[in-house]
Amino acid sequence: QKRHCARVGASVRTMEDGDELTDLVTTGEVDSTGAFLVDDQATGRPRFDLVFLDIMMQRTNGEQVCKELRAAGIRTPIVAATGNGMQEDIERYLQAGFTRVMLKPFSSATVAALLR
Repeated sequence: QKRHCARVGASVRTMEDGDELTDLVTTGEVDSTGAFLVDDQATGRPRFDLVFLDIMMQRTNGEQVCKELRAAGIRTPIVAATGNGMQEDIERYLQAGFTRVMLKPFSSATVAALLR
């Protein structure tokens, strides 16, 4: 996903697991360079225009992370990246709060269309 985003000129912040994202959202922590990752320090909300979440992650799956972000009031578009293409899976992801589901493998053109 990072490679596809970079091809269309998007800035990308990668995280090893969804827990990092939920921690960042709830605490307004700084990244490894010391940059404060929020739009407004008063709100403590990280600035992301779009979030790609892989469904299968090491500790917390993307579906659970999406639910936690939505419960925290995050309205940023969240895209599920998954190889699970069964209709019931897709419906479950959308009900969990994902804005869109992208089935792997996807191309740079697909990501570029989404980012526009």
